[in-house]
Amino acid sequence: MGVQAGIVHGGVRITPETSRPEDLPEALVGFRSRLWQAWADGHLDEATYKAAEAELSAADQALEGEMPDRRNALTLALKKLRGLVGDVAALAAELTAIIALAQSLS
Repeated sequence: MGVQAGIVHGGVRITPETSRPEDLPEALVGFRSRLWQAWADGHLDEATYKAAEAELSAADQALEGEMPDRRNALTLALKKLRGLVGDVAALAAELTAIIALAQSLS
């Protein structure tokens, strides 16, 4: 790949296209799998993994519930989860996209 440019003002960033999840329940299932893999690979300690699983379960319950503040409960659980896995960049980035999807729920 090459870039030919005369004058460039500002920054130039070339990043891979990241896929955004479209289905929240499916995104959470996929995230749970990658969370487990991060723990199995030693990127998360046992206590953090268990706390992250608890927040993920809280997110699942909020998603399935019919509470009037369902979106807020879901977003809060996901933000807590992002704080727990923040040391694993791939998980934190994935959660950012999932949180955006959760916030778009009506």
